Amino acid sequence: MSEHGIEQGAGSLALLFARGVRGELRNKVVCPGQKRVAEVGEDVNVCYPDLRRVVRRPLHNQDAMNWTFEPGHTAAEFCVRHMMVTYVRGQFKNVQGTLIFDPGDPAKSSVSVRIDTRKLWTGEPDRDAHLKSADFLDVERFPQITFEGNQVEVLGEEDYIVTGDLTIRGVTKKVPLRTTYLGMWETPWWEDGVDKGPKKRAGFTATTQINRQDFGVHWNSPMARNGIVVGNIVEITLDAEAILNDGGRR
Repeated sequence: MSEHGIEQGAGSLALLFARGVRGELRNKVVCPGQKRVAEVGEDVNVCYPDLRRVVRRPLHNQDAMNWTFEPGHTAAEFCVRHMMVTYVRGQFKNVQGTLIFDPGDPAKSSVSVRIDTRKLWTGEPDRDAHLKSADFLDVERFPQITFEGNQVEVLGEEDYIVTGDLTIRGVTKKVPLRTTYLGMWETPWWEDGVDKGPKKRAGFTATTQINRQDFGVHWNSPMARNGIVVGNIVEITLDAEAILNDGGRR
């Protein structure tokens, strides 16, 4: 790989860009699938049929961008089967975390997330109390759920799989988050009624599915015809709004 994100191989040079992403060639190169030589400074679109193997890299060196999740606009939701016939949903608000992310080079991203299990809410106090008890999350002993991820598979311009360590009740497992980057915007930043912005914000949504039994969450109650009260498969959705830190890049 050259300093400009150009890979040598099979006697040609190829820009590693996802489908439809535009880039500026800094050298004369033979583009994949083309016989002509691209000129210096020419805009090109380079498309690879197997997007799972594409890593999009910038044409010039850039340091990573450092972000902090805004707790008021970041939440984790879970969904699990109930009584074999429907679903129960709940959420954790006030999710904390940090992110290293540059949309020009998402493969180098990393994320750290902390969820306060004591903030669990499903809308029904008795059910919340049971889910917080030792039968489920045991929040007195394990007040946090954490995720630490730094393995990024780039699927497309805005879609990635981020794999990392998910820890629940002290048990850690590798889990993939299917993540979509929702964009970036300059926004107001209000403090004491005064707009001290602009601040740059970025949005993401991520989903995954786990088996709660893998994390030591075993409680259940049997029903007729081999039914169970609570399903084992838990669907998780994370909605995150990140603020670019002052200074921005490392």
